[in-house]
Amino acid sequence: MSLVRPAAPARATPAAADGLLDALAGSWQAVASHHQELPAVIIGIGRGSRRGAQRRTLGHFAQAAWSPVADGGAPEELRASSAALEQAIAVGDLDTLRRLLARSAELVIAEARALSRDAGRIVGEVLLTPEGLAGSPVEILALVLHEAAHSVANARGVRDTSRQGRYHNARFRAIAEELGLEVIRDPPFGWSSTAMPIATAARYCETLMLLEAALAGAPPVRSDQQPIRAVACECGPRARTGPRGSAALAVLCTACRRGSGAS
Repeated sequence: MSLVRPAAPARATPAAADGLLDALAGSWQAVASHHQELPAVIIGIGRGSRRGAQRRTLGHFAQAAWSPVADGGAPEELRASSAALEQAIAVGDLDTLRRLLARSAELVIAEARALSRDAGRIVGEVLLTPEGLAGSPVEILALVLHEAAHSVANARGVRDTSRQGRYHNARFRAIAEELGLEVIRDPPFGWSSTAMPIATAARYCETLMLLEAALAGAPPVRSDQQPIRAVACECGPRARTGPRGSAALAVLCTACRRGSGAS
């Protein structure tokens, strides 16, 4: 689910400084303080649009993009048990076979429980691109709210887009308006054009000031930055399993506002 706009002339853009990431995570938390059903996500800076693109991607939301890192355990023991079972069958050792079958059943149940537990710890991803971060604090917070509307729709089980997430339907419009955005129809992409009215800006005045300060100190994006595939924070290690099209260059967890990445 991406927000796109017509390509504009390039200009200096802020990037993945620690202060800016923290301000973005703080912005997400500020929205969550007004909208309790907004889930935590991994938020960060993503790679920008391809050179020569007619429309530039400003940001995107991907559900279930970061999964808990497995710590071995049952899967490794299951593989060993499987090999031992084959050996017991081959030699006709019935006593060992019964014992291994009982242990294999225990391991399968344990793995099913672990998978069920981990499924509840999978989180979505919100990435803003250098183009998206080139705007004013009001425009950037409006972009955060836009992606938050997608996240709320996902939490409710509402299908708010189609055409690979490009077309925004009336369900998206309704949720975006709930979050305080003004929504305008953009014919090729439905209700995809959003802006922040004065009343919403007033609600988030402190957040806007923090964003402004963070933007002032942010360095330019380095084109040689390696994409982040794993992140470790106070909530635990996670691996990026979401779309590869918009590589994550720097990320933070909005739940604990901590994060370190590795390519």
